[in-house]
Parts: sequence; C-alpha cells; structure tokens
Amino acid sequence: MINLFRWLLEEDRKKYVSFLETGAISLDEFIDDLISVRKDNASKYPEMVFLAIRKAISEKYIDVDKFSTLLNIRSEYVLELLRAEYKVVKFPVVSKDKALSKIAHALVFEDDAGYTNLAHQQASIDAIRKLKGKNFSVVFDTLFYDDSFMFAVAVGALSKNVPENIAFTGRIGEHGNILPINSLSEKEEVVKDENLILLSPLDAAHIDDVIDVLNAQGASVPVFYTYQDNDDADKKYESFVEFVHSVQDNCVGISGIRLAEKVFGFSTLLKYKKLEFTDWNELAIVGGDNLRMIAKAGFIPNIAFEGPGPLAMGVGIRFGAQYPIVIYHKVAQGYAKVIDLSDNLRKIKAIKQSFDRFDVEVSGDGDICVYIIKTASHELKAQVIDFVRKKEGNDFMYIYASHKNSGNLPVEDWTVEVSELMSIVQKVKAEKMLSKIEFFMSCPIPIAFGFGMAFGHFGNGSIYAYNNIENTYTAVIRIEELK
Repeated sequence: MINLFRWLLEEDRKKYVSFLETGAISLDEFIDDLISVRKDNASKYPEMVFLAIRKAISEKYIDVDKFSTLLNIRSEYVLELLRAEYKVVKFPVVSKDKALSKIAHALVFEDDAGYTNLAHQQASIDAIRKLKGKNFSVVFDTLFYDDSFMFAVAVGALSKNVPENIAFTGRIGEHGNILPINSLSEKEEVVKDENLILLSPLDAAHIDDVIDVLNAQGASVPVFYTYQDNDDADKKYESFVEFVHSVQDNCVGISGIRLAEKVFGFSTLLKYKKLEFTDWNELAIVGGDNLRMIAKAGFIPNIAFEGPGPLAMGVGIRFGAQYPIVIYHKVAQGYAKVIDLSDNLRKIKAIKQSFDRFDVEVSGDGDICVYIIKTASHELKAQVIDFVRKKEGNDFMYIYASHKNSGNLPVEDWTVEVSELMSIVQKVKAEKMLSKIEFFMSCPIPIAFGFGMAFGHFGNGSIYAYNNIENTYTAVIRIEELK
C-alpha cells in the first residue's frame, strides 16, 4: 500500500494530497515517500516539501532526524526552522502555457539554517541575505527559474508586516533597488485573476520604500477632504501635503503615499463638488471609514477639511476616538495644527467641572435636547429655538454653549474647546434621561470634527445644517446610522 501511495506521489500528486488530508497517509509516511522520490533531485516536488513543512509546523512534528534527511540540513537547523517565525509571500509565475501560470507562495523563515528547496535560486536569495545582514530560509511551493521572486522574498525577509492581498514581482539589486522584470503584463493578468494587488518596479524604486510603508507605525500621512464646489482641489491637496511635510518630521513622502494608497486601499484626497443634503450621511460614513483604514494601517492621519461643520462632525462620529489623529485649520499663511491627538486621545474626552472657554445656558424640560454650539459672531440661538419649537412644540430642553471669544476665536489648541463641549453634554446626560440630542452649530470645522470624535455614536439624534434655499434647518446626519 505504501508503494502504491509513493507511485501516486509521482504520478498524481493531487490525489496523493487528498489521501494525506483524510489521514489515509500519515505525516511520517508522507516524509518517507518524499525522501524516496527526491533522492536524486533536491529541487523536485517543491510544492510537496512546502506542504510537508507546513504540516510539520502545525502538527509539531518531532522526528528531527527524518526531517533532516528530507531537507538535507543538520538536525539542529531542522529544529530551528520548524520553531521559527515565518511569513507567507506571494508572487506571480508565468508560462507560455497560460494554464500553468499561477500565484506562487514562499515561506520566509526567521532562522539561521539558510535552507531553500530550490537550490538553483540560492544566489538570488543570498543577495537578499546580504541586504538583511543575516541568514534566513525560504521554502517555495512552485518550481520556476527566473528571479522576479526576489521582491516578494525581500519583503518577507525585511518587513514585519506582509498584507495578504498583495503579490510582488521584481528583481532586487545589490543595493536594494527594485529592478525591471520580463512579462510584467502577463504577471499583472495572473494577479488580477486572483483578485490580488501587484506591486512591481513601477510602484517603488527601492525595497526600503516598500518596507517603510508596510511597517509604518506612527508615520504621518496628509489627508485632505473637500466638500466645496471648486476646481482647485488637487492644488489645495498638494499645498497641504507640502505643509504637513514641513511641520512633521516622520511624514510619508509623496511616492510613499501613492504606494500606501495602493497597498491599503485608502485615499488621501476625497473631493466632492456638489452636496445634496440626502447624501451627507453616506459621505460621513465614507469619510470616517477612509480615516479608519489609514489609522488601521499604522499611519497617523493629518487632516484638513473644506466644507460644512455638520458634515465634519458626522465624519468625526464615524471615525471615533480609537486612533491617533492630527487636525489642521486653514489660516492666511497655510494651516495651523489645532487638535493634536497623536499622543493622547483622552484629551478630547477629559471631563471638566468648570468651563474656561464657553458660557453655558441650560433651559427647558423634556427628553429632547437641543445642543446649540456658537463660536462665530452671528447669533443663532433664537432662530434655532424658533425652528425646534415649530417642530416639537415646547416639549424640549436646550443647551446653549457660546464661546467667550465668539467672532474672534484664537487659533490655538482647540482640544480644550472640544473637551469642554463634551463635558457640557455629558453633565446634562448624567442629570436627565434624554431620548435624542439635536445638534446645531456655528463653529470651525476642526472643532466640529473633534467634537464628533468625542461624542461618538452612542445615542440617537441628528445634526442640522441651514438650508439656504428653503431658509430653514435640515437634518443632514442621523447619528444612529453612523454606528
């Protein structure tokens, strides 16, 4: 029976694997068979060696001597390899016969064995070892002869993080340059068929550029959102990117930004010319989720907004207060950093018992709370209360927070404003049972956004914007839909 299985290993490996997966063939028997069929060619059946190593790791295989024979390395190296951390990387392999083109995989181990199951690729792997400055092992699941795998293996050897949705193709020069390869269009087609993203020499010039993006823990990324009807959004974006680079030491360069957008799927520029009130809720979700993608990738968004405050508050609610962020305000000479949460997110949620920046008036009764925020010079309290009274009758209460420097708001650290606005509403919520909170505001976009972050989506209510066409207020954000 063992001989029959061994014959299957040579003649019908797919069938052999099915017996292996059902347990009809043990891992010990599998290794015996592999040793037998590979004795004259150490590069034979790479996919089966790949499988054997993965199974040995998952099953905590302990016959070190037998595995040493299989891999033709010393026993102590076998133990080191099977216990080592490893990464899985992907790269396209193409053939004249399109049916044989595929996505290949490699296991890149953090060990000192220096093993590979494709001995003819040893020189190319050694070039990457030289860049890394230490040894490592590589196990491939495919037999191939070109060196376009080097980009993928270099990422596996040098990066802490390897996204599962990325394949790599490119040669690596002795100084780490990513060099051109043949058949790029065919490789792009293979990757596309597998719903993966391909990084190639067209995307980065040097392996360090790629590693910096994949391992970007705490690097700043400029982000620009514009919701205004203008034709110079791209220019404004470029200007903001330059500004952030001038004030932030650890900032991703423009080529790194493009690479990060491709790898992680976020956008550093969102622009919308025409805003329909019915779209604001969806725009808040898109904007907030895009920022979350940036933050989850390890970057710190450095964001500037153009557009209405109520929408910015909605984006802030959707984004939440889980990730670091830096928020800028447009001033005459560029931008000012007004909310810096790169080191301490709790600043905007710090509850204050007294208020230095706002005068606060709380009045009325009822379980509907109207929260009016004013930092501009024009008065909106009477207009808002009249609007709400027509809609709800007299069964509501209101909070009126008017900045002590309304109309002449100093451009400074606005985390204080945000934390006071949050403290005001928290104090009311602690004293009264509220069914919903309706927000009306006239304040800078960063304060609206930061307050949205602090307030979150834990509650019902709406955010209103003034409708100039109908000369009244319109509910543009429904908070419960931002969860």
